[in-house]
Amino acid sequence: MEQKPQPRPIGTEWIELAMQGQAQEIYKEPTKIVLYSLGWAICAVIGILFIIIMPIVGLCFCCCRCCGNCGGKMQQTVRDNMVCKRRVFEVFLFVVTILIAVGMVFAFLCNDALSTSVTQANTTISGTFQNVRRYFNNTKTQLDYIVDQYDTMSAAVNYDLDNIDQTLGVAVQERLRPQVGTTVNQLVDMINTVEPTKAALLAVQIALGQLQTGAQDLSTALADQRTTLNATLNFCQPSDTVCVNLRNEVNQLSPGGDFSALNDVNAELDAVNNLLQSYDISAIAEMASNAFEGIPNRVQNYSTDVVADVKKLLADNKDVFGNLSASLNGQVQAIANSTEVYQDAATQYLVKFVIPNNMYRWYAGLGLCCLVLLVVVFNLLGLIFGLCSYNSDHTPTTRTCGSTTGGNLLMSSVGFAFLFCWLLMLLVTIFFLVGSPMERFMCRPLETQEIFAETIDKPYFFQMSVSSNNSNTQSGTPAPSIKYWLGQLLLQDDQIPMKAGDILRNCSENKGLLAVLQLDRYSFGGVNTTDLLNQINNINIDDQLDPLNVDFSTVKVLDQDTRDSMNEFKDSGVSNIDFDAYLAEVNKGLTQVDLPTYAQGLRTAADNFQPGSNPVPDLLRMDPVFRGQKVSLSLQPFEHPLCTDKGDIFDLMNIVPWLKKYGTNPITGEKMEAKALNKLTFHKNSEDKYHCPVTFKVFNENAHIVAIKKTGNVYSYEAVERLNIRPKNWKDLLTDEPISRKDIITLQDPTDLDKFNFNNFHHLKHNLKLTDEDSGQCFFFHYQDVLKNNIQQLKQTVSDLQTTIDTLLTSAQDAETYLQNEGGNAVKEEAKTYANTLLGYAQQYADWIMVRFSDDFGGCKPVSDAYQSIVLLACSYFLDAFNGFWFGLGWCLLFYVPSIIFGVKLAKHYRRMDYETEYDYDYRYENVPMSNATTPSPGFKKAFFFNPSRVRESDL
Repeated sequence: MEQKPQPRPIGTEWIELAMQGQAQEIYKEPTKIVLYSLGWAICAVIGILFIIIMPIVGLCFCCCRCCGNCGGKMQQTVRDNMVCKRRVFEVFLFVVTILIAVGMVFAFLCNDALSTSVTQANTTISGTFQNVRRYFNNTKTQLDYIVDQYDTMSAAVNYDLDNIDQTLGVAVQERLRPQVGTTVNQLVDMINTVEPTKAALLAVQIALGQLQTGAQDLSTALADQRTTLNATLNFCQPSDTVCVNLRNEVNQLSPGGDFSALNDVNAELDAVNNLLQSYDISAIAEMASNAFEGIPNRVQNYSTDVVADVKKLLADNKDVFGNLSASLNGQVQAIANSTEVYQDAATQYLVKFVIPNNMYRWYAGLGLCCLVLLVVVFNLLGLIFGLCSYNSDHTPTTRTCGSTTGGNLLMSSVGFAFLFCWLLMLLVTIFFLVGSPMERFMCRPLETQEIFAETIDKPYFFQMSVSSNNSNTQSGTPAPSIKYWLGQLLLQDDQIPMKAGDILRNCSENKGLLAVLQLDRYSFGGVNTTDLLNQINNINIDDQLDPLNVDFSTVKVLDQDTRDSMNEFKDSGVSNIDFDAYLAEVNKGLTQVDLPTYAQGLRTAADNFQPGSNPVPDLLRMDPVFRGQKVSLSLQPFEHPLCTDKGDIFDLMNIVPWLKKYGTNPITGEKMEAKALNKLTFHKNSEDKYHCPVTFKVFNENAHIVAIKKTGNVYSYEAVERLNIRPKNWKDLLTDEPISRKDIITLQDPTDLDKFNFNNFHHLKHNLKLTDEDSGQCFFFHYQDVLKNNIQQLKQTVSDLQTTIDTLLTSAQDAETYLQNEGGNAVKEEAKTYANTLLGYAQQYADWIMVRFSDDFGGCKPVSDAYQSIVLLACSYFLDAFNGFWFGLGWCLLFYVPSIIFGVKLAKHYRRMDYETEYDYDYRYENVPMSNATTPSPGFKKAFFFNPSRVRESDL
């Protein structure tokens, strides 16, 4: 079913013709004019007729009454239904009066509301325009905030550029790691094994020497013990089974491993020492490491110019971006300034003309209401006097003065009604012809916003008007063609379909400028979002990074020194050591028999062999285990000093077996591990006495001695206080290694006497000691463990050394070639990814701008509210009050006619009559004889008897 087109709003054609300068065309269609204005014409005709007829009727009515007609004769026929008629007239007149009073009150309230709307118009208009200006200012603030976020984006890009060694250099490094990094790291690790290899060889050399010497001493001691045992066993009886068993086992008292058969590592150690003396191993390792680890720094060094170009590009785009936003801000500011001009004009008009004169208008309205009030007051007073003073027992000629006054008041009301009704109707008609069309043609279209679609939103709406004006000024000049007026006004382009209805509808939904002004398609102030986004997208960071070229041709993983050092290390003979032979001898143990077990067996045998018990050898002296520097320096000399963090000093050869057996601090009895001990380095003078290496003062029992935890160096407290503590020079006095105050350990303090109280030593109080077996085995076990651990380390590190180094040197050469040839390409590829990362900041900023523009940027609800406020003020407050005023007066005039009628009728019943025209009696008794007429008629009220006092002069 085809939908019929909606009819155009009434009157829009007339507005269109008037705006186009063709008002004469309106009168060429009188039928349409009649149809449009038929309702108003009928009402106007009725009003005009009322204005004409009512004065005439009033004049005729007045003349008629003066002639004694139309109720003007002061006589009244007394009838039986007079009471009923009077009651009906009273009720109707009262109802009509109340209706007139309601209209009068309504008109008075509308008159007062009209004054209130005029008085508040200034405040409303000022507040409305202030909200609009605040909206534009907030829009500028939002735009400034969006522009300021460009600095945030730029700062993020600049931060990445300033750290290009980490952002791009590390990426390039990771890209090259599979081909270069692993090989270089293996080469560096191999170079760095030279020093540990030397240390391991040195440890093997020392441990082997100690074991060989100790094994020789042990062999001699065991031989002596065997001789002694054999000599002792010779005194045994051959039948003694204990002696027989001991004699069979005595040959097991012999060394286990033959350490003298092991070759020393002097030659290998010398070769490694020569290597370390010939080459700067640390420098070689650093150079090889920098070949790969230095890639980020190399990228940063070669990208200095590129980074500067990108930063300059960002700065230039910021200026352009700022100019675009400034242009948009300028347009917004111009609109804000125009609203201020409109506000000033409106408020000036209100303050200087409308508000001062509103008082007189209010008085005029009040006067018109008072004219109606006269009718209401006289009607009510007439009813009150009539009701209160009327007596039904009185005849019309004997009515009271109060009743007569009521009738006179009602006639006064009728007189005032006739006197002023035409004037009121004249004003009502004029007000109606002004207010009603304004409501229909102005307010209703403005409220529904349908007026815009038929006027300024219509293409070429102003063309004829402009053409007409131009024809009057410049003959022959073609009139400019404006298609869309708002497009020309706001965006300076009349081809843009910008419509007021769409703007108000979008603003009522609080949409932003992007939707309202269609900034994604058109320009506002010469700027649109496309321009802003294009300016951001013009940040061609990838083009700026294209010239980035990092030269890896000079990078050297292997130079001749590196190759020579590796070859010499390969040929040092370290890999030729028979590690298995070492491990085999170490694993044999110290003796063929477990000495503690064998000794315990000897004690048991001695107990069984001879009455009594042989004395058990004394436990190892604990004299070397002490606390306090006096003990360590004076009482017992030490060879390998160690100390705790509290300054307790022990000798390595004594504390190690103690910890293995007891696991406690011999001084305090607290749990302690070997890793809690710090190695000490004492210095001696030429007289082989311990002294401070800084002050050269010899240590004695009264010296204040401290040690540095990190280095182990021992100094006098005087030197540390003067050179470290006071100047806050926290470096070791010999090695310059950084230290802290917590690293200073007090070894001996002459003021701390508790340190010399041996009675508090835990091992002395509890008589804890080490046996000779414990101490002796510890000596061998220590060097045995040292030898075993270092041999295993060497076996793991340098086994198959020649093949490993050859393969590694070849791989390193290949890695160097790959780095020199492919490093630049890797930089190019990663630079593209890096550029995309930087562009991601710009794209993120652009996306954020679109979100802000789409969501809440320039949400124009205040504009819609301002429009609604103006329409509400003009229509709902002012015009509705104006229309209510004339409607209230018209309502009153509508009931003037019944008020006049019922007032005249009721006045006849209230006013005192001059005489009565006839009697009211029952005609059924007319033919009844006088003798039978003893009772008056039931309907007879009161006979009229001649009374001289009632005769008036005029009757004589």
